[in-house]
Amino acid sequence: MAHRHTSQPGRESYDPGGRHDHGHSHGPHRSQHHEHDHEHDHEHGAHSHNHAVVGDLRIALGINVVFTVVEFVGGLMTNSVAIISDAVHDLGDSVTLAIALAMERVAGRGRTRVQTFGYRRFSTLGALLTGMILVVGAITVLVHAVPRIVRPEAVDSGGMVILAVIGVAMNALAALRLSRTESMNARAAFLHLLEDVLGWVAVLLGGIAIRIWNATWIDPVLSVAINLFVLSRAVPVLWRALRVLLQYVPGDLSVSTLEDAVSAIDGVRDVHDLHVWTLDGTYTLFSAHIVTDGEQTLEALEALKRRVRASLAEVGIDHVTIELEAAGAGCHDCDL
Repeated sequence: MAHRHTSQPGRESYDPGGRHDHGHSHGPHRSQHHEHDHEHDHEHGAHSHNHAVVGDLRIALGINVVFTVVEFVGGLMTNSVAIISDAVHDLGDSVTLAIALAMERVAGRGRTRVQTFGYRRFSTLGALLTGMILVVGAITVLVHAVPRIVRPEAVDSGGMVILAVIGVAMNALAALRLSRTESMNARAAFLHLLEDVLGWVAVLLGGIAIRIWNATWIDPVLSVAINLFVLSRAVPVLWRALRVLLQYVPGDLSVSTLEDAVSAIDGVRDVHDLHVWTLDGTYTLFSAHIVTDGEQTLEALEALKRRVRASLAEVGIDHVTIELEAAGAGCHDCDL
């Protein structure tokens, strides 16, 4: 009979040496040593990537804070609600970049006895907070901008144009620093900065239009357009973060497809109690109970697990936990 793993599905045993127990049976020492090296290399690569993301976030934060101060001063001097609304938006971005930086630094920590999956989900929490701040900020600015469409006020169009040119350059520089990352947290911050670039392009065109035609109503209209655009991007960020925190199946995966892929592997009779989720939008986990074909040796079971992991790795699964069951043994903890 196959050796059964008694831990609950979706959980991994903690080993002070830093090794994941990906299955329930223990193979030869060479196999364990290989898995340990693979896990160590994977975690080392993740830490290096996290360090790069933290560095990019720190630079983007510095650029954004400096320019936010410039925006507030310039917005008051030009009496432009569009610039002030973007300053409020950039202030929110500065706060969210600071949160993203703090969360990303925490997310880079390894697992512990109380955080057996590590701190990766803090990156997702940062994305959630970022989205919430953007939504609240955009709604607040809309409340103040809409009345000025009916009662437009004079603005300094020349100052708007100068600030817009600086705004495009500064925000594009900050966005460029984050454009290469796959972290959900940093990607959310990147989208905010990209929105700022587009917003400042709109302010630039609006300043030119006001200077040519003296159409001061363009200023509040731009403010409304910018914030509606921000809302259209912030809400999906919130939804994606919530999907991760609520442990939805990652959007690019299908449970049926995974079941079919594992069931097609030689030696697998049935797959059930399957769970698939992601910690932070980039690191995906899988657990399942697999019924094997009759009596098999320990070496044969280890080979079966390796085939399952190799098949799942092809579709982007990073962490696999398998519980093997003999045919007819029944499932005693399939309550989820």
